[in-house]
Amino acid sequence: MLTQDRLDSYVPIGNAAMDDRTFIEWDKDDVDALNMMKVDVLALGMLTCIRKCFDLIAVTRRALGTGDDPAGCA
Repeated sequence: MLTQDRLDSYVPIGNAAMDDRTFIEWDKDDVDALNMMKVDVLALGMLTCIRKCFDLIAVTRRALGTGDDPAGCA
């Protein structure tokens, strides 16, 4: 999920069976009803998409002269 604040301030987070893994206890329909966004990042295609988005953001920042500083894009 994408949030402006800490995720645990919006939704319960549980510990998964695998080490260093967590899960949120709301399903996609509950998240959608709240007009929030949940992305399944376990899929390789989605990870590739996210990587490409970050690359595009970096290219855009350089083109705008804001560099790699996220504060420069505000």
